[in-house]
Amino acid sequence: QRPIGGGGGAALQSKTSHWRHWLWSGDGFLSKALKLSLETCSKLAAGSPLAHVRRQGLLGFAQVCGAEPAMLVGGEFPKVLAMRLNDDSAFVRASAVQVVSKLAETSPNPTVSELVRAARTRLSDTAPSVRYASLRLVCATAKLEREEDGKLFGELLSRSASEGENYRNHVLKALDNAIFSSGGSSVVERLAILASSADVPKSVFSELFGARRAMLTDARFDMLAKVIIDDHIDRLTQTDTKPESATMIGRVLQSLAELSPDAFEGHLTTLLDWLTAKPDINIGKDHRRLEACKLLKIALPNWVSRGERGEVEHFLQQLQASLLELLEVTDLPLLREAARAYVALACCGGKKRSLDLAEFLDQVEYAMTFLRGNISSSGHDLRQLSIGNQRRLGQSLWFVTTAAAELWEADRKVLSDLNITVESLRQFAAEILKILNRIGLGTSLSMRYCALPCAGFLASAFPALLQSSGGEDPAGESLLKFFSESLRVPELVPRCLEALVDLMSALQAKLDLASTAGQTGPSSQKVPATTKAMTAAAATTAVARRSAAGVDPSRPMQNPNQNQSTLTVALSTLSTLQGLVLQSLRAAAVVPAASEGSAAAAATAAKAAADGVAAAASQSIQQQQQHTLQLQQQKQQQQQDQHRLQQQQQSASTIWWSVRLLEAIHRVGLLHLATALPELLGCSFLVREANLRSLIAKLVSNSPEMFLHAVPKGIRAGATLLVAQASTPTDANNSSSTKSNNNNNNSNNNSSSSNSKSTSAPPPSHNNPSSNNSGLLEPSQRWRFLGFLEASGVSLETAQQREGLLDALTNELKTRPSDQGGQVASGEVMSRDLTKLELIFGLLNALSWKSEQELGFVCRWAHSYVSLKVSPFLHNDQDEESGEQGTAPDLHIHDAAVVLAVYHLCNHWASKVDVNRLLTAPAERAGGGHYQGTIHLPSTELSEGFEAIRRILGLEASGRSSALRSLLLKTVEADSWLVTGKAGRKSATRKRALPKSAAQPETKAKPKKRAKQ
Repeated sequence: QRPIGGGGGAALQSKTSHWRHWLWSGDGFLSKALKLSLETCSKLAAGSPLAHVRRQGLLGFAQVCGAEPAMLVGGEFPKVLAMRLNDDSAFVRASAVQVVSKLAETSPNPTVSELVRAARTRLSDTAPSVRYASLRLVCATAKLEREEDGKLFGELLSRSASEGENYRNHVLKALDNAIFSSGGSSVVERLAILASSADVPKSVFSELFGARRAMLTDARFDMLAKVIIDDHIDRLTQTDTKPESATMIGRVLQSLAELSPDAFEGHLTTLLDWLTAKPDINIGKDHRRLEACKLLKIALPNWVSRGERGEVEHFLQQLQASLLELLEVTDLPLLREAARAYVALACCGGKKRSLDLAEFLDQVEYAMTFLRGNISSSGHDLRQLSIGNQRRLGQSLWFVTTAAAELWEADRKVLSDLNITVESLRQFAAEILKILNRIGLGTSLSMRYCALPCAGFLASAFPALLQSSGGEDPAGESLLKFFSESLRVPELVPRCLEALVDLMSALQAKLDLASTAGQTGPSSQKVPATTKAMTAAAATTAVARRSAAGVDPSRPMQNPNQNQSTLTVALSTLSTLQGLVLQSLRAAAVVPAASEGSAAAAATAAKAAADGVAAAASQSIQQQQQHTLQLQQQKQQQQQDQHRLQQQQQSASTIWWSVRLLEAIHRVGLLHLATALPELLGCSFLVREANLRSLIAKLVSNSPEMFLHAVPKGIRAGATLLVAQASTPTDANNSSSTKSNNNNNNSNNNSSSSNSKSTSAPPPSHNNPSSNNSGLLEPSQRWRFLGFLEASGVSLETAQQREGLLDALTNELKTRPSDQGGQVASGEVMSRDLTKLELIFGLLNALSWKSEQELGFVCRWAHSYVSLKVSPFLHNDQDEESGEQGTAPDLHIHDAAVVLAVYHLCNHWASKVDVNRLLTAPAERAGGGHYQGTIHLPSTELSEGFEAIRRILGLEASGRSSALRSLLLKTVEADSWLVTGKAGRKSATRKRALPKSAAQPETKAKPKKRAKQ
């Protein structure tokens, strides 16, 4: 096709293009061959029982579509490829993801975009090869243009904690390209999108900027850093800055301050102005003061070491006065950051180029004296103190614990000049521990609430205090005892869990730092020379880890091996609290969730009460007395609603922090799966929290046997929690009582009828998960089974494992309550058993079936179970019709509920697939093959049968058996395939006999008899 000179070459090229167009047209030879190859590859990829053949079909189809992208639109290949993404073989799934990645590069179109979104779901696949293939696809196609992109990278970074260093490096490389190398929006805007994600760790920005600094020269990186810093400082200066935005901006600025402190020289005066500004109601200024303390602690030492002496001393005098004033503020986080900045800046240079540490120590001694005096004078009951003294006590406690932790991490040379030794710091920390334990024994919840973060600060610097020191008291005073006692108080549980999460994160960061320092220590072997980029990146990562651990990056590590052993013991000690954490999670899950209109109803009731007070002035004495009584009832109801709303908010916070803490314990490898996994599965039936489902998926991703073992226990635990939740008062009852009170107002007081009508609460929402356990099988309650379904999809890869799941569910269906204890089950036990059955059938109704063999397994079990339980009643009914007296066997409520539910469910399946294939074992089928890929069956309604069983359960014991028997005879047909084991054969015979003699009386009489039956 190359031109052969002049117009002849152009003419030849034109003829060649026409020739190719004719070959690839609809009737051309190549077009027919292409369509034939597409059909062949599609059949191989869709229906072959061999995994390598399905893979080859996918690869061949991808090559054809790469040569001719138009073939991808409107064909069967997208459906086949989407089906192969859920294939039983990990080999095929990985190949399917690779095909999608290749198509995304060569022929992007809307169809490929849908396939890319489907392939992203394979990030949580059980096979590592599939996960890495999906990771490469996501990293190649992801951009930072929307908030969803930031959340996606946050999810990838959170997954990297359990995947390994290579996984994290791959994500960071893709993130670097998306921020600094992509077109479109500016670097500042893309950084803002990334910072908006709450899942992005703090150290990510340091690693990103460190890698970018290694790739650029110092001058170019300083220019880039200056542009980003100027923009973020301007954003933080705006008065309408929200607290969340200020925190995100501060994370970016702190990362740049660690790498390029010179870029902050022009903004040091601005940061000092934020500190010296008078307190204002505007919350933005408070957050600017907080961020100023963090930035000055990092960026100021570099300027102090090389600035002019007079200018530096003047600046430090103003800074010292501002920080000392901040040590008296009531904002405890600001007080803590001011104390940390003071200690860090007091140890950064010489005597004349640093803050006066002696004045800081005088403040510490004064606060400690105040703590000793008040706690010793008030004993264990801190309620004797006034509100002002309690507030002052909390400030002093935060200040001394922060001072102890920062002085322990400070430069030993500076401390030795002030006669501060290591032993004196340990004694100081032990004295603070005694104060904390005295506060823990007190009855003031506000003081214990304030002291919980202080215990975390102290344990982060002195991990040995988590364990008892022994001595005279065997139990001893320890921070672990303080935490465990706080977890037993419902009002303190969320605060305690939050402090434990922060403590686990700090200890884990220090452990990583200690292990890194131990690996990079002196060695006798020769270390090969590294490039400048690798050295800078490693140094930047170390700085980021030290900053995350709360350690001064300039201070060298001392005794890394000893620190590593101490930190390991501390983490093991904290992991012993997982039993109390699971107990708190169960208690929070039982609390009913708030309905949508509860808060609005409370506000409306408060407004109506205020309007009623104004209307009472123009009424008679009797009407005023009645109205006063009604107002008292409304006020009491309003207080109850407010208390209930606080409980619901507290339970939501408890669930959030419990999952975070269990995830932190699992991250260090100390979570006991055999105990935690069934409890988490049980709570997933009551909690909508997405983090809980994500944690369950992480726990079972590498241990399918553990998941199969935990399935029965998890279902029983969920049934127990649901029954306990049903006995808890809900918003529906409260709204109905409020409505009845309002109706009484209307009847007793005609003059205020309009006000009473406005206070009536809206009807309870059907989406309220705690409204009634009898609605577990409704379509609106499908969210209850998402955690279980995601866990089974992540952990169960092979057909044998999925059959093990079905076997566990069917075995649980066969187990009656009386079989477990050997005694007759009570009404409460039977109610819990019915709830358990509802959960099991809800799972079976929501499962995605990957083969007809799985459906056949359940259908064959259902046939054997139904025929065993129902046949005696059918024979007894036939004996009664023929005049013979039969003895009706006893029927258990559990068996009746299982028969009704499995009868409706299997008949629903039989209307969608061939029942004869389901009832035939795979080895006995013609050909022996079965359908490969996911079978999507719509869910059916199963709640009606359980409602009928619950009504029968409310009857007396003597009348239950006859009611159950009549219900089964009314529902189950004698010629059903679940009873006979033969599907559709009688009806087919009848249809063939009708054309021969349509007027036969027998063929007309039989259907009437069946209908009467």
